[in-house]
Amino acid sequence: MLTHRNETFRRQDYARQSLAGCEFEGCAFVGCDFSYADLGGCIFSDCLFDDCRLALTVVADAVLRRVTFKKSDLRGIDFGSVSEFGLEIACEHSRLDNCSFVRRKMRSTPFRGGELRECYFAECDLSGAVFDECVMEGTLFERCDLSGADLRTAVGYAVDPVGNRLAKARFSEYNLAGLVASLGVVVE
Repeated sequence: MLTHRNETFRRQDYARQSLAGCEFEGCAFVGCDFSYADLGGCIFSDCLFDDCRLALTVVADAVLRRVTFKKSDLRGIDFGSVSEFGLEIACEHSRLDNCSFVRRKMRSTPFRGGELRECYFAECDLSGAVFDECVMEGTLFERCDLSGADLRTAVGYAVDPVGNRLAKARFSEYNLAGLVASLGVVVE
């Protein structure tokens, strides 16, 4: 396994390439293109992806431990395929449209200023997660633990209050429609 420690990679083109099995610790990726790349089995620890393209990247069995995505394009990634022992991410001003998160433990995950359109969260532990100023049109939460999550400044999501755990979750009064839509309640 090829291991990289404390390196910075700038404007590298990894699109449609396989980096499967590589390990990156304390690395920064700036302006890199990973679109359609295979990162299966890779281990990323304490890494930063800044202004990177990761659209439709394969992350099967990858470990993403303490990884920050800033201003990056992560559209279409199946985060449900990540190793069950390694999904600890932070997303800042990134685009995660059409991503899926199935059976992931993502306690206290921060999503700040991002776009999460048409995402699917199912059976996830999102307790304490923060969705700050996120655009979430068409995003669904099914059988998730959103206890203590903060969705006050997020818009466009749909959360079934019967099918999800919501104890102490925080919502804005302006976004109540997304909370009660599944009940057939109309908020005007």
